[in-house]
Amino acid sequence: MPTDRAALEGAAKVALEWQAGTYEWCPSEDRLAWSPELVHLYGLEAAPQSERDFTGLIHPDDRVRVEAETSAFLGADAADYSHSFRIVRPDGAVRVILDRGAIERDPAGNVRRIRGLNVDVTDMLDGGVILADTLGGTRPDDGAAQPHGRCGQPVASTEPGSAAGLSAKAAMLESLFEGAEVGLGIWDADFRFVHINPALAAINGLPVEAHLGRRPDEILPDLADYEALYEEWRRVLETGKPWRGVQISGETPAEPGRIRHWEEDFFSVRVGGRIAGLAAVVQETTRREAAEARSRASEGRYRALFDAIDEGFCIVEVCLDAPDGLIDYRVVEANPAFYACTGFPEAILGRWLREAAPDLEEHWYEIYGSVARTGAPRRFEEKSETLGRWFDVYAFPIDAPETGRVAILFDDISERKRQEERSEMLLQELNHRSKNMLGLIQSIARQTAASGAADFTTRFGDRLMALGAAQDLLVHNDWTTVPLADLVAAQLAHFSDLFGTRIEMDGPPVTVMPDATQTLGMALHELATNAAKYGALSNADGCISVLWRVEAEVGHEPRFTLNWQERGGPAIAEPAEQGFGSKVTTRMVKTATRGEVTLDYAPAGLSWRLSCPAGAVLDSSSAARATTRSGSES
Repeated sequence: MPTDRAALEGAAKVALEWQAGTYEWCPSEDRLAWSPELVHLYGLEAAPQSERDFTGLIHPDDRVRVEAETSAFLGADAADYSHSFRIVRPDGAVRVILDRGAIERDPAGNVRRIRGLNVDVTDMLDGGVILADTLGGTRPDDGAAQPHGRCGQPVASTEPGSAAGLSAKAAMLESLFEGAEVGLGIWDADFRFVHINPALAAINGLPVEAHLGRRPDEILPDLADYEALYEEWRRVLETGKPWRGVQISGETPAEPGRIRHWEEDFFSVRVGGRIAGLAAVVQETTRREAAEARSRASEGRYRALFDAIDEGFCIVEVCLDAPDGLIDYRVVEANPAFYACTGFPEAILGRWLREAAPDLEEHWYEIYGSVARTGAPRRFEEKSETLGRWFDVYAFPIDAPETGRVAILFDDISERKRQEERSEMLLQELNHRSKNMLGLIQSIARQTAASGAADFTTRFGDRLMALGAAQDLLVHNDWTTVPLADLVAAQLAHFSDLFGTRIEMDGPPVTVMPDATQTLGMALHELATNAAKYGALSNADGCISVLWRVEAEVGHEPRFTLNWQERGGPAIAEPAEQGFGSKVTTRMVKTATRGEVTLDYAPAGLSWRLSCPAGAVLDSSSAARATTRSGSES
């Protein structure tokens, strides 16, 4: 295949003469492949291995712009791109590169690969025979006039001895100038067009010939603020410093009524050591601007949603191979609800959690590490003892697997968990108390029937109502504790009109435990029933006092006393036999409270007294507040 080899060698020679080279870039693999000509153009011995290596070759002043432009190209739906930038060769030489490429995408719009061409256009922009001819510089020949091509460029002489004319290299650069898809223009020191390529003429919507010898404001009067533009151009001519990244927007005859956008870089042009004019590279950025506008709008919607949702949301970066061998992660983005739900300060952002929150439980690292490692999402409920909260969490991987990034959507469900625990406790308590209640009702029925009373139904019903009143108080107080004053009032409810006159209640504000509520409620009911039938409430003059207190005892638990004292009723005597009522007021109370009960059938009126450890009847906090010492309240 000598012919093919010769063709390849010829193509490589042309590429070297044109100072051009090709490349292929696969962003998903971060893999670069450069032609030998491109390696030579950059002054390297070997091609860079990654995009980061390539970025390091770009001039520091252009680097950020080029990275932003590249991201815009890749993020939009563009099929091709073109831009220019400077590079710094290993020998320190600064060159201007025109970069143009085609983007290959998959059906989903993701970039598969990019194939591109780099051309060194430094000589065209910074001087040389083309610019010398264009701007009136001298040539080694006799200076005879030369014909001009369609871009206003002198055409190379074909005479054998015409070394002073355009060289072969100049002819190739002229071809490149005409064929470039970015706009290229050159102006003299009076800002008149002396050279313009077809791409810039097409942008402006006017023929090449309509530009030559005229200023931009003469042919495109509404395009820009020319006073400000020309002021900057004068600065370029005076200082020789380029003016890069200039954003210009407006309408041109190419597309009337449509606002378009361009980015332009302006350079001084030197001929024979003096600045003779300026040149520009013009890139259409309308599609990029539209893509960026869509991206900004999308980002705005995302940010509004991100900040507005009540659920906590964050993105974490998981490190699976920390130096100590442990999994670690840090929060790289978080919404306001994240801080509200976790209680973490905003200073936690960006810090590794093993250092920033050393007490955080290990299971969080294991779960998020598993999501990052396997790529499998997780939905779970977990408690953090460190944060004192329960969370409902959905964690899922985002971005490329090698980034280790995991998105976490979560909600603080601590209150729900407390309600669930409380409901579970209440169900267990209800089951326990239901069994106790059935046993108590059976006991009441047996004892009432054993008394042989003819009015069994009435007495049994009254006792069940007393028990029900105690249950109502417990339900009203969420099965916790019941104020003793409310319990006494409930059992004497039938005599509520006598409160404050014939019935007296007095004692500190204490609350009674659930089991004691049932027992004391039954005892108070029996005492009230007997008082109505036989005692102080059976006539119009009798009175009842119900008094209680909590007293401290040195070296012992405080004691609770409850007194029922009747007076002014008919004379009474101790019954020959004890019925169920007596058993309720004595034996049952004594057993339930671990206390002592005295019942005195004095002629002046019945007296009933309970003395027991306060903790057997009252909740500890109310007992402590109500305790009196040496006869006075402490």
